[in-house]
Amino acid sequence: MTGIPRRLTSDDIATYQALTATPSVETERGAAPRPHAESVERLTRLGLITTDADPVPPESAVASHVHDALDATRVMDDAVSTMLDASQSLHVLNEQLPQLLAPHASAVVEVLTDETQVRERVVSMLGSAQQTVLGMHPQNNASARVLDAGVRAHHGALQRGVEVRSLHLRAGLMPRQLNRLSRLVTWGVTVRLRSTLPFRMLLVDGTVALCSPPSPLEGNVVVVRGAHVMRLLEATMETLWADAVPLHSVEDLPAPALSRSGELEPEQRHLSRLLAEGLSDRSIARHLGIAERTVTRRVTQLFESLDVSTRFQAGAEAARRGLI
Repeated sequence: MTGIPRRLTSDDIATYQALTATPSVETERGAAPRPHAESVERLTRLGLITTDADPVPPESAVASHVHDALDATRVMDDAVSTMLDASQSLHVLNEQLPQLLAPHASAVVEVLTDETQVRERVVSMLGSAQQTVLGMHPQNNASARVLDAGVRAHHGALQRGVEVRSLHLRAGLMPRQLNRLSRLVTWGVTVRLRSTLPFRMLLVDGTVALCSPPSPLEGNVVVVRGAHVMRLLEATMETLWADAVPLHSVEDLPAPALSRSGELEPEQRHLSRLLAEGLSDRSIARHLGIAERTVTRRVTQLFESLDVSTRFQAGAEAARRGLI
């Protein structure tokens, strides 16, 4: 017989009672019955008697099985933990296998055919970035969903310590686009501007790049891999980066009209400097030791004084007029 018995038979109980009976009881009852072989085996498997047929107190047998169960549970927990670690490792390798193989492979081109594919690939590439992200953005005509998804994915990469540099077209930056760039700068992205850019590009860790013409049409956004192509794209980016200007250069921002007041209060001057540095309302509130709502109200008043509508414009106008 194998396995643990599901229940004890009346013969098993009688055999256990006979083995645990005192001599006086045995004398009154006569000769003790001969233990049944199957009962002895079942009792042994349950730990109620030893291999030498010596009885074990039931509470001791229960405690022994509880300890065995706990030991087995710990072993199972270790096995499950090992399995989860292995599963996570497989997931990471599966996600990053193209980048790992890229330096050893010839150029590979994959065409993305619709906006959903582009958005998902941007998020995936930025989500796997470990060291560097280089971007070129000739025009800002991508859909809001792609742009917003890219901003969120950039934030995640920056939180992991990834270096992010981004080139943007100098002309035609609208307030909404400036606000989006402002967020990136506040998070730690280094942004520069040029008057011309040859194509759109997102290059991650020097292993994979998403490229398209300046005005992408459906079906011509491509994902490129291959060590030689990556080196060419990196060299192109560095050449363009060298003669680009920082985003916060005053001459690169729209020049608002002159204000009617012509002067700023000291408090407004300080606020203008903080805005020019790209700080958010929350950061300014912490810096000044005031409520965030108070900062928002003062920023609105500053916009009215300078006759501007964006944070960058406020800092640029104040600097242009020598007010900060």
